[in-house]
Amino acid sequence: MGQRFSWRRDDGTIEYYDTKEEVDAARSAEFFEHLASFFALAGFVIGGLLTYMGMQFFGGTDWPKLVRFSVVVAAALGSAVVSVLLTRVIYWLFATVVTIGIYTASVS
Repeated sequence: MGQRFSWRRDDGTIEYYDTKEEVDAARSAEFFEHLASFFALAGFVIGGLLTYMGMQFFGGTDWPKLVRFSVVVAAALGSAVVSVLLTRVIYWLFATVVTIGIYTASVS
């Protein structure tokens, strides 16, 4: 019988895998699930704030209150969905920028 690998998830359940690569893939998937939930919250807040400020700046204040509220909530939800869908891209862009920043700071 071959060797089995186990891993305890953050929710307390234990998962068993046949190879070490499967364990690493499961850990990576759980990491990106947590990161996606953070990006959803951040995208919702940032999208809502930017839409609200844009409406204040570009003259959306004369619209009815229900329309303004609906536009801000719809934009916030849209921003949250887009940020969740682009979680891996945003993460790798951020990691690349930080790595370049560290490298250029250490060189100069």
